[in-house]
Amino acid sequence: DPQLVVARLHLGEALLDHHGTGIGWERTPVLDQEGADHVARTGPVFKPHSFVKAASTSCAPGSWDLHLLSWVSPSDDGSGYEAGMSVFHMKPGSAGRVRLRSGDPGALPMVERGFLLDPGDLDVVVEGIELARELAAQRPLARLLGAEVAPGPERLPAYVRRTMRNYFHPAGTCGIGRVVDTQGRVLGMEGLVVADASVMPTLPRANTNLTTVAIAERLAETIRAR
Repeated sequence: DPQLVVARLHLGEALLDHHGTGIGWERTPVLDQEGADHVARTGPVFKPHSFVKAASTSCAPGSWDLHLLSWVSPSDDGSGYEAGMSVFHMKPGSAGRVRLRSGDPGALPMVERGFLLDPGDLDVVVEGIELARELAAQRPLARLLGAEVAPGPERLPAYVRRTMRNYFHPAGTCGIGRVVDTQGRVLGMEGLVVADASVMPTLPRANTNLTTVAIAERLAETIRAR
């Protein structure tokens, strides 16, 4: 019913998310033994990992646009350990959208990720995989890893397109200046504030949890001050 429309806004547009894929290697006796030794010293752990911040050739000087996330986890059969490295683009140019499926408020929305719509995003992730291979070839890691099982011999552009996934950092669908003002107030409406990752006009080059907390705390202060 058009009479129910209070404000016509571009809600759900510009869905942003870090995205990428991963690389994996065969298990080795050395990795199994070192994994068991580590657990014996420190107790059970779930997927211990480390971050590497890296820059592709298209990244602005003095910054980074890649997260390389190496990890170790118990094998599926529990008999040893396996290792891999995830590669995520932290400043993608692509964006998707979220749309209503119907007028039923209980219906799940339609989420269009929009990954790799910007051709440059594919190039950055491919570079990230190549860098992950370089890191894995260095002795501290190479002695733990077996043969590469993914992507293996598959051409990298095809592999990236086939295995692309999100980084669980959706944002931007209620962006400041487009849906809300700088205090989180929905444009054209009274008494409605949005205070979460959806108001981010761009993605930070990091996990979004701390940025979201900062946004919520700041906007809570503005609400209390009114």
